[in-house]
Amino acid sequence: MRPLAFHWHRFLEWFAHRDIEWANARIRGLRDWRDRRVGDADRHGAAADAICPPTEWDRRLWSRGQHTDLHPPPGA
Repeated sequence: MRPLAFHWHRFLEWFAHRDIEWANARIRGLRDWRDRRVGDADRHGAAADAICPPTEWDRRLWSRGQHTDLHPPPGA
């Protein structure tokens, strides 16, 4: 028969693996939430730009790859 300490350590091992699975699920959930919010921001930004397009260099357009200039204007 195995000593009680063996079973205790196996229980703690199982418990640690369960915590790892919980943490990974939480991280995946947060990553999915972040990706949805990025999509929302891009969609709302594009809708705002369609209503009133920016007249000069805009960091939001630059980050979306929609700007044609190679460099931002001085002081931007």
